[in-house]
Amino acid sequence: MARELTGRATAVFGGTQFDNDEPDVTLLAELRADAASAKLFAAVFVGLAMGVVLVIGAVAISALIFSGTMAPLAVRGAGLVLFGTFVLCLAIALTGGYRGAVSAPQDAPVAVVVSVAAAAGASMVGAAGETLFMTLVVILILTTTAAGACIALVGRVRTAGVLRFVPYPVVGGYLAGAGWILALAAFAIMSGVVPDWESLPRFVEPPLLWKWLPGVAYVAALRLALARWSHFLVMPVSFVLAAGLYHLGLALLDISDAEAAAAGLLFPNIAEHRLWPAFHPGDFVHVDWSVVIAQAPNILIVVPVVLISLLMDLRGIQAASGVELDLDREFRAAGLANMIAALGGGSPPGYHTVSCSLPSRMFGAYSRLTGIAAAAFVAAVLFGGGGVLQWFPVSLMGGLTLFIGFDLLKNFLFGSRLRRFSADYAVVLLVFLTVAVFGFVEGVVAGLAIAAILLAVRLARIDPVEAAYTLRERHSTVKRPMSHRAILLERGNGVRVYRLRGYIFFGSAHTLVDRLREPLREDPPPLCILLDCTDVAGFDTSALDALGGFAAAASSLGVRIVAVAPAERQRTDLQRSISDRLPGAGLLVEREIDRALELCEDMAIAEGSRSCGAGWEGLRTRMIADTMRYLDRQVMFEELVERLDPWLESRTYAAGQTVAAAGGEQDGMGLVAEGRLSVFDEDGKRLRQHGPGDVLSVQAAFGDYRAPSDAVAEDRCRIMLLTPVARRVLENDDPRLALEFDRYVMSSRIRPPDPMASVA
Repeated sequence: MARELTGRATAVFGGTQFDNDEPDVTLLAELRADAASAKLFAAVFVGLAMGVVLVIGAVAISALIFSGTMAPLAVRGAGLVLFGTFVLCLAIALTGGYRGAVSAPQDAPVAVVVSVAAAAGASMVGAAGETLFMTLVVILILTTTAAGACIALVGRVRTAGVLRFVPYPVVGGYLAGAGWILALAAFAIMSGVVPDWESLPRFVEPPLLWKWLPGVAYVAALRLALARWSHFLVMPVSFVLAAGLYHLGLALLDISDAEAAAAGLLFPNIAEHRLWPAFHPGDFVHVDWSVVIAQAPNILIVVPVVLISLLMDLRGIQAASGVELDLDREFRAAGLANMIAALGGGSPPGYHTVSCSLPSRMFGAYSRLTGIAAAAFVAAVLFGGGGVLQWFPVSLMGGLTLFIGFDLLKNFLFGSRLRRFSADYAVVLLVFLTVAVFGFVEGVVAGLAIAAILLAVRLARIDPVEAAYTLRERHSTVKRPMSHRAILLERGNGVRVYRLRGYIFFGSAHTLVDRLREPLREDPPPLCILLDCTDVAGFDTSALDALGGFAAAASSLGVRIVAVAPAERQRTDLQRSISDRLPGAGLLVEREIDRALELCEDMAIAEGSRSCGAGWEGLRTRMIADTMRYLDRQVMFEELVERLDPWLESRTYAAGQTVAAAGGEQDGMGLVAEGRLSVFDEDGKRLRQHGPGDVLSVQAAFGDYRAPSDAVAEDRCRIMLLTPVARRVLENDDPRLALEFDRYVMSSRIRPPDPMASVA
């Protein structure tokens, strides 16, 4: 309940890691083993101490919900909250994965429940007390049931981790708003008057001043004590001491308990009655169902609040204790506990209490007995000790509520770690102000809307173009003749390639289209634009529409559009949005970049072959030089093959036949004498292409070697094989020829880079 204690406990435990290495045994065997071990005394001691904290917190929550004009119902409400606390603590202790869990209704959902109760009470002014009470009971039952069912469902389908995607600024603003609501409610508890602009002057008048001043003084003293000592007993001990001083002050002022209760300083004495049951089944006839229906939207807002708060608390326990938790299991346990608690008449939703769950590790009481002992103390007060409530001064109960509210404000508004991030902190402020002025539903909706807008703006700033290049800088793995290579070198700038990334949506689509339109303004425009969508997660409707408009503009200038889309959904979306706007063949789509580059190269070669302009003479000169170098090399290769014939083995492969299988053992080094073959990776993507004069699997000539990839003949291939045995015989019979062959192999592998080589 007290986040100050949580933070300090985290600091204490943060440097130590614990291993949850206890054996996975049945529940009864585990409890028997713990009861017979040294854990028993520590578990009972810590559990009883935490039970006191839970009772104090339950009474404070009751006073918070049933405040103002509903204050006379606070005692009956305490029975509801105590019963819910008992069930939550016992059920989660028995079914949860964290064995030292102590659970209770939590401040975040309580803040929402308080606003719902206040709205319901305001709409029932003048209603009978029984009608007001039972209507709030039904609202509590529905709230806790809905929260429990959703928590259990999230745990059942194992999606607890998904909740981490809720933006932190929205959570921070919501919690700051909850702190503000709790702070106002605290003054309503202590004074019996709801704070607003009209009633504000009354709070400095003596009749109200002496009601809320002791609570504020207690909060100040408690914060000073926590700044000095970090022990978890500080809060319960300080409360007992403050309550004792309060009663001593009443005695010195000669004010009896009955007079104090009548003045709203103490709870009424109901020692002769039990807190449970707080109502009977026949009392449901008094429910005002119209009010319940009107509050349905506010009831539903509790669900996301509980889901987020539960996840945050579990992550806090995990980080502070070092115990690795199964979040889905904890969600299932909390969901079941809340649904059982709702059967008893309803209390605010609850789950693991961080500050009460961590001490079990501190004192060697990491056992389910800790939670069971805490639940037993709550049950003792619930079923047999209603008179103890009179010892809880109303002012101190309000002080505890004020402590929680101020702590939320301090952590998530004034001390927010987002203050240095202006946009995110603006979301925190917006959510806080909206919650404070309008309510939780409006605050959460506004926060999510603004967070979504900020996310879209930030994503739109990310350039969707990861890289841009032309065919002069990268080409396909197809081996081209010298004439074609020369054409590509001359006209490669006419093909523009854009490698896209991320999710292309309405925010980034127009930035992308503006980038793609730049080459269309050149004279002449490019021959082709290739969009590589391999790393694109998807397109939204606006992005597809923008790309369609760009494709239509490009087509009007004679520019072809080619796209790479590995996913079937991407290909379908692009074809529907772009092809419909293009005449003739429309959009050309390939599954991999190598095939798309080959297609664009074919276009450039065809265009270059048709047009021979002023630059053709230089192109022809380079082409002739390249061809002569290629022919010289081929002559050298053919001479070597002829001289090596006694040591080589000829193998022929038909088109489509596998030359080498990935992982298959190779018989020797291969020399491609005729035809072409391609090498593919495990996904079927072509890595490279080999033709006459190329050397394959050099390592296989010296020993065992397995092919790393598949190699398939594209047409009829003849490969001359040099086995390791033949290689050794060659070195013995003709070492000079072996040296010449080695020089050729090395020149093939380390020759100067081709101007058209891939730079991917």
